[in-house]
Amino acid sequence: MKRAASTSDDHDSKRVKDDAQAAPPPAAQRPVVVWIRSDLRISDNSALTRASRIAVADGNPLVVMFVVSPNEWLEHDMAAIKCRFILHCVSALRDALALLNVSFVTLTAASRRDVPQVVCDAVVRLNANRILWNIEYEIHETQRDKKVTKLLADRQIPSTACHDQCILMPGKARTKEGKVYTVFTPFKKTWITILQKDPSLYKLQPMSAPLPVASPALLETITAISTGLPTTVPQPFEAPSQELIDFADKMYPAGEANARIRLESFVKARIKGYKNDRDSPGKDLTSRLSAYLALGVISPRECLVEALNANNQKFDSGSDGAVTWISELCWRDFYKNILVEYPRVCKNQPFKLETDNVTWTTDPESPLFKAWCTGHTGYPIVDAGMRQLLAEGWMHNRVRMIVASFLTKDLGIDWRLGEKHFMRHLIDGDLASNNGGWQWAASTGTDSQPYFRIFNPTLQSEKFDPAGSYIRKFVPELKGVLGKEIHDPKGKLGLPRIAKLGYVAPIVDHKIASQAFLEAFKRGIGK
Repeated sequence: MKRAASTSDDHDSKRVKDDAQAAPPPAAQRPVVVWIRSDLRISDNSALTRASRIAVADGNPLVVMFVVSPNEWLEHDMAAIKCRFILHCVSALRDALALLNVSFVTLTAASRRDVPQVVCDAVVRLNANRILWNIEYEIHETQRDKKVTKLLADRQIPSTACHDQCILMPGKARTKEGKVYTVFTPFKKTWITILQKDPSLYKLQPMSAPLPVASPALLETITAISTGLPTTVPQPFEAPSQELIDFADKMYPAGEANARIRLESFVKARIKGYKNDRDSPGKDLTSRLSAYLALGVISPRECLVEALNANNQKFDSGSDGAVTWISELCWRDFYKNILVEYPRVCKNQPFKLETDNVTWTTDPESPLFKAWCTGHTGYPIVDAGMRQLLAEGWMHNRVRMIVASFLTKDLGIDWRLGEKHFMRHLIDGDLASNNGGWQWAASTGTDSQPYFRIFNPTLQSEKFDPAGSYIRKFVPELKGVLGKEIHDPKGKLGLPRIAKLGYVAPIVDHKIASQAFLEAFKRGIGK
């Protein structure tokens, strides 16, 4: 399999290090700075690639900077296990950059509002000639970057924001009338057409080398301003359980080298069967790359290139599995586009404004909500999913849809509570994709499921976990239940038997609850 171009390979790293060490450091330096955020990799990193070219051309060193901001992360409902994963991936990135003579600065901000000044002060202390970063599209991040740009401009320090997070830059795929796509299928058709016409849009970009070495004076400044990278999850986060830590370390080893191994293994062994296997939680044959993609530990363009290489460069024909997985990459771009074009979705507002009058249960202390959160609803597939989330910091995508439908359309609970709960536990939490998925399930979002279509959790369980292996793994009370009985314990076994097993009775009747939701939703939208 063809490997994507990368300057992090051992051979290249040694050559760059040897060449750079052979060159005498300049007497005076004004480094080029790259502010790393959700792009924790070297390969195909737009800002890093561009900065390396400037550094080589100008003969100045390259410095990479990262800001640790725990209060900001918690304010944005980041999961503690994701925070830990970030710190481990930053550490791996720092070590890989050191082999390329790229110095690393770790800064700390007390709050989200402090970040712009912290960044500006560091750039000034470094005597940098410019700073580059990759664009983050969420509303708070956009506001933050505008403040940083202004602070730096006041000091005559240029800044450059680069397109990187999406395969196709947000706003590029539009209708013939120039309007925003709010339905996925036509968006995907245009997305593919644009990329097919211009393959340079997903061409992988390596860093330039060799890079100039930092002078002793610059290294002294870097040491003076660096606050150090935490080795454990910082306050105010609560530390994840040891069981969750052990699982995450095994399932998600940090760093882009491990992400690339995961990608190549998936493409080699499982992508062909992806279309047929992706909805089977008991088999767990998905790529498991979402955590790496959420932090930019691997480039979405590299994922696309590998999929195309495995499918004779075809986007929408050839292997059904590869085509389906490419569609999943397109979904990421689609939801980022929605977030950019309709920033209200970052503000707890529904995409479909007419659904804002739907009455939901909004009490986070509601017994029904707590039962859902802990996986004690009496619906085995729902409980298995919610317990997987707590145990692994991740949930199979098909099950995410099932549990989201159950929360909103069986329990009548506000989708925003579910969205927040997911973000607080997911190692792959991503605002655009998480919000898009929840609003789809609640029928409040773009291209969403019509409100009158409601997942029957029992039928979903029978269809996608027919052998019950997924349920037995996460709901041990039902481990001894055989056959189809595991999908509907109350109906097949009766309440006395399930009580003896230690399992809970259903907290609602699906038929009655879903009908009540339909009536409430129709009232809310005036039908």
